[in-house]
Amino acid sequence: ATVSVLYWSVQDLTTKMDTSAGDIPIEAMIDLMKEVGAPAVEAVKSSVMPQRQEVGLDQPPLPATSGFGRVPVFGAVGALIGGVVTLGRVLMAANEEDSDPLIKEGKRLIADGRYSDAKDIFDKAINEDPNHPNAYNNRAVAFFYLQCYDDCIRDCDMQLQANPSNFKPLSNKAMALEALHQYNEAISTWKLLLKSERKQSTYVSLGNLYMKVGEHEEARKSFTESLKMGSTSSGYTDLDIESLAGRAEAALRIGDDSAALEDIEQAIKYSGGMAAEFFDTKGRILLSRGDYQHAIISLSRSIELSPTKEAHYSRAMAYHGMKNGQSAVKDLTVASSMGMLVAQVRKADIMLAYAASNQDRYLALAEANLAVQEEPRCFAGSYNTRGSIQLSLGNYSQALNDFRIAEEIMIRGNMTDTGDFQQLQLNIQAAQGH
Repeated sequence: ATVSVLYWSVQDLTTKMDTSAGDIPIEAMIDLMKEVGAPAVEAVKSSVMPQRQEVGLDQPPLPATSGFGRVPVFGAVGALIGGVVTLGRVLMAANEEDSDPLIKEGKRLIADGRYSDAKDIFDKAINEDPNHPNAYNNRAVAFFYLQCYDDCIRDCDMQLQANPSNFKPLSNKAMALEALHQYNEAISTWKLLLKSERKQSTYVSLGNLYMKVGEHEEARKSFTESLKMGSTSSGYTDLDIESLAGRAEAALRIGDDSAALEDIEQAIKYSGGMAAEFFDTKGRILLSRGDYQHAIISLSRSIELSPTKEAHYSRAMAYHGMKNGQSAVKDLTVASSMGMLVAQVRKADIMLAYAASNQDRYLALAEANLAVQEEPRCFAGSYNTRGSIQLSLGNYSQALNDFRIAEEIMIRGNMTDTGDFQQLQLNIQAAQGH
């Protein structure tokens, strides 16, 4: 029987949050860090910053026998856009002019990273004057940094009731909703803010959220609106560059590779060619176009600037496209060592694709066993890959058992109407045929 190795559905991929400092655009935050100090950066980094995720994207099949048909896409640009704009907007909301000495003292405490103390000061201001024009909004900022997002939202609503013409609490509310993963509500809040004031940074935040909920066409429209508001006559601003990169990512997800490549090349050019995330995006665009050689060049540059598991994984897929299994396995080993389960599974898959003997297949089986042990009975791809290896070794009973577990996981995840599930059924039939 022909061995077909399933590539798991996007719904089955486990989202892994990477909170390492390498995912944060520290250089872009330096000025803001001087103003609020490291504690504020840490609060935002741990709460609202979009993190890289493992997700799937339909792409033309790679020229290989293992059945790989899709390439994971990572939201690297989300980290660039979300963190910088978010932190800046919180500070803007907290820096309103106010002559009240209590409010001034609370703001100073926020700037020093003493958020609990600041909250207490704002409590005192509200107790003295329940109708204070700015106390609720400033306390909302303190609550945000304390990661008390429900309290932040409540204070924003209180401020909006007291002073409907003050639109700044809307941005704080939107960020708190995003931190609570209430993305659709956050989108509605940003759109409401746009009715009061059209700002480029708001369009960027809105585009980033649309990317999170998978509305890539809407994301592209938001990033385009951001670029229309930019002042490119005197050169591209940071927001312009981030919008170009965001629009490139959206175009890639939609399948408009030409537009994606044009935007990301502009982003690389005007950012000075030092943003690893942009080279990563360019590499994935080239990978989706089947230009494996140039994809390897771009991804190598990304790794040189900032080695990430995502870039190593994507470069492995480019090497695989070039039928260079040895280099692909090497990159997947690195990505796996950095905590990427999908890389461990794909490593076993590629080792099977290039196996020339049963000894090679048993080595692939050992790698598949490691993947299964890492996420037992949770990851359909792990079991399907191990089942495929068992099938190639003639271990039909073991193969059928693995395929049945993969089937159970996919049924539990409501993925029975996917092409992957149909492929899994063919694998089950192959195992039963012996």
